[in-house]
Amino acid sequence: MIKFWITSNLLLASKIILLSVISAGGLCCSGQFLSAQKAPPGKEANSSAGKASKKTEKEDLEAEIEEATDELPLFETLTLPGIDQLLKGEKEDWIVLIGGRVLKVPALQPRPDQLAWLLEQQKKLLATRPSPAAQEKNANLLPEWLEKYREFNAISIIYSEKASEDDYRLPVRYIDNILYHEDLALRKADELIKQGNSVDAQRLISTVGRWSFQNNIRRKKEKLAPIQWPGLIETQRKLLLLNFKQAQASTDWERAFNLVKIHRGFDPQFAQIPRLLGSSFSTIAEQAMKENDYRKIRFYLRELQKMVPTHSQIKNWQARLKQLSQEKTELGTAEFQKKNYRSATKLARQAVQIWPYDSQYRRELSRLQERYQILRVGQIKNSRQLEFQHRCLLHHQWFHVEKITEGYPRFRSRFVETWNPSDLGRTIQLKMKSTRQSYESQPELKSFQLAQNLEAVTLASSSKQRGLYANSIKSIYANSPDQLEIQLASQPPHPLGLFAGLLNAGSASQQTTLANTFFRPREKSPSLFVRAFPEPGNAGRFGVAEVQERIFADKRSLLRALLRDELDYVPNLPLAYVKRLNRDQRFFVLRYHTPQVRLLQFHFHGLLAKEPALRLALLVALDRNKMKEQFAQAEGFQPTELRLTKSIAPSNSHAKNQSGKIVKFDRIAARALYIILTRSQKKKPLEIKLLVSEEPGTIRLAEFIKLQWESMGLKVSFVTIDKKKGETATAPSASWDVAIVSHRMLAPQYDLPRLLSENGNLTETELQKLPLPIQRSLLELEEARNWSEIDKSLRQLQDRLVLDAWMLPLWEQGAYQAIRREIRGAPARPLKPYQNLDRWMIEPIIPAY
Repeated sequence: MIKFWITSNLLLASKIILLSVISAGGLCCSGQFLSAQKAPPGKEANSSAGKASKKTEKEDLEAEIEEATDELPLFETLTLPGIDQLLKGEKEDWIVLIGGRVLKVPALQPRPDQLAWLLEQQKKLLATRPSPAAQEKNANLLPEWLEKYREFNAISIIYSEKASEDDYRLPVRYIDNILYHEDLALRKADELIKQGNSVDAQRLISTVGRWSFQNNIRRKKEKLAPIQWPGLIETQRKLLLLNFKQAQASTDWERAFNLVKIHRGFDPQFAQIPRLLGSSFSTIAEQAMKENDYRKIRFYLRELQKMVPTHSQIKNWQARLKQLSQEKTELGTAEFQKKNYRSATKLARQAVQIWPYDSQYRRELSRLQERYQILRVGQIKNSRQLEFQHRCLLHHQWFHVEKITEGYPRFRSRFVETWNPSDLGRTIQLKMKSTRQSYESQPELKSFQLAQNLEAVTLASSSKQRGLYANSIKSIYANSPDQLEIQLASQPPHPLGLFAGLLNAGSASQQTTLANTFFRPREKSPSLFVRAFPEPGNAGRFGVAEVQERIFADKRSLLRALLRDELDYVPNLPLAYVKRLNRDQRFFVLRYHTPQVRLLQFHFHGLLAKEPALRLALLVALDRNKMKEQFAQAEGFQPTELRLTKSIAPSNSHAKNQSGKIVKFDRIAARALYIILTRSQKKKPLEIKLLVSEEPGTIRLAEFIKLQWESMGLKVSFVTIDKKKGETATAPSASWDVAIVSHRMLAPQYDLPRLLSENGNLTETELQKLPLPIQRSLLELEEARNWSEIDKSLRQLQDRLVLDAWMLPLWEQGAYQAIRREIRGAPARPLKPYQNLDRWMIEPIIPAY
């Protein structure tokens, strides 16, 4: 039994129709149905009389319906419902009666084959009609069967819950056709398409598609076969042609191509697809050819091949790209023979970018690139690490940390061949390297040059300007061009570490002797860096000869270029992309040995220098967990990637100090302490200057800190310093009061004191300005003679900085670099960016996309 509710405003018209139907009586069917009874024998002989009789019956039927339904609207006078009514209103179907009158009813079920379903039920009942023998035995069988049969000969309408099912019945012979709610929506979409309104048409078509899906779920539950909504595909095709035309008019050919690609996913049989794909692809390819964007051509060529493998455009463009790639290869070979190796490498890379699939000339491309290898590097604009990375790329260091064993740094020098201690370790004899390896990009230096640099920061400087540890050296002698003797006041734990700490401190780090001696900027090209000392032509192996640096506005652009095979190396990979690139087989994601430690630091000469209680109140007001969440959210990764720490030094360092003196968050206590201080003191700070970098996470963190402190009654303003020295944000004295600092300590014995200085060099003058307890801790560190004493002094120094509320350690975060798998010679656990870059070798990189 088919049931539906009829709306109250149609009740009167429905009664008129249905009462006339009841009065007509009989077993009636429309022309779509087959009668269950045979025609009388006499009528079959006279076909012309039969036709005339049928015509008369139809006219009589139309007249009968017209008289009974004259209050219903004609189909020609109705307009389609509005978009909002179709999308948001209750579903309403239109039953078009013979004669053109329309009865609007709630949604019928099943749909969209209501009449066919009724006919199917009657056909099933025909097989169960009682036989004459069965009728003789039971005279009630035939009337019961006829009653069931008549139930599917008309649509029953129930307009009240209390009404009986037979109150109103509409025989199907009165029905011309049924326009379902979905059909009305599709007709409305057709009108909108003709008007060029693709947006609203898409809304209607998408909704009909969703309704069709839901309808099929219901049909399955009712054990009916799923059915595609009639006319939906045709309307979608019309919309595709309109959208394609609009994209073509706006010259957005990529959108046009993608529209066809999406449509093909559910309508692969549409005959217009090859033509639309071909016209859009050819335009995209021609434009990309002018821009030398061969990656785009290859991408759309593969997409076209997946959808239409036999398309004529495929062979044409494949042959065109192969030819162009071969021409570039031939030009590269000619340049290589002329010893223009850089041009040969560029041409070879262009050839493989144009067409990387032909293995016939890959060996030739490999030979052309081997002699002059180019490393493509990606950086993010305004990164606080950029200055430090450039120093690692351009400058050598006399002494540096080679590795870290069990948390302790081990030092070496590229310019010193051997060193020997004597006089119980108080005399160090250094032998300089007289030659360098062919693959190394470094100068050949003499002993007097090292002696001059050491003297400049120790013996040759005034006592007031000498930095920490400078008094450890008593004399320096250059016995020969390759022999140097240094006398020390006492035996240090590691002499090379002492020399590194002295030479890398503050202004002494700008050593003109070693400036631009690793790689150097190419003339008139600030983003290009070349080897300071190229390999000789007869070298057995060749490494990276040039670094091409690209600066990106944001990290998303950086990732996009990396995934498109436009970059080979990212020295500072955003933490948000570590897991994603770990799953990409084209890259190694290498974690730096030492994590970054982020902390809050007060200026020793700032506005809060003489306010220890106020500094404490400000730190107690900060929730480190909330700060971590704010930072992680701004940077786009999970807070679990950050680990809260109680140590200023890294957790994997010998100087780690999980201090129990870290203040605990207590907003009420902080507020109370601040009120007590402001009432007891006549003066109070008017405005605190917070030093921040231009990174999203640091800015969000600074905004959170500002909100907490201003809620206590303080004013907070931001200070931004673009150029920073090293990995620590520094600024002129008194230009900031609090700084958000990020650092990575390889040798805390020397790195931690530099963190407390203005310019990285903690001179005697600056030392005297520090608080007395910190002075004592630094002097004890300077006089330490073994690692045990150094560890003790470093822990005491960290405790003093935390206890006096000069610093608040926040968290540790891993630092990573991403590097192509084709690069050989890079350390598996790097200590710094570009480590041993002159020893890296790049195998030919075949782009995957």
